[in-house]
Amino acid sequence: MEFLGTKGQWEVYKPNHVGCINVSIGDCNGFNGYVELWHHHYENKEVAKANAELISEAGNIRQQIPFSLTELKNQRDKMLEMLQELVSANAMHEGYHEKKLKAIQLIKESTELK
Repeated sequence: MEFLGTKGQWEVYKPNHVGCINVSIGDCNGFNGYVELWHHHYENKEVAKANAELISEAGNIRQQIPFSLTELKNQRDKMLEMLQELVSANAMHEGYHEKKLKAIQLIKESTELK
């Protein structure tokens, strides 16, 4: 799934006015867009900052991968399951070759650009 959000660096910064922390969101037609997280909406300033850092990191990471974060997590879960099957499988037993081929196919699907 192609990333349709604002391209460019997303970063946390504290504006000149007190009471909020912002996430600068890339390039919006020559201007930086931003999201404000007001401290009074959260338990404390640290929670607001942690949420801002999460938003910033998610935006930056999502631009670097051709999958949604949910798709990435689902692929990770499938690969972990396949790896566990391969590790516990005996190469001499029936079905090992099919498991190996399935793992190779999953790796190809997971690393292919869409």
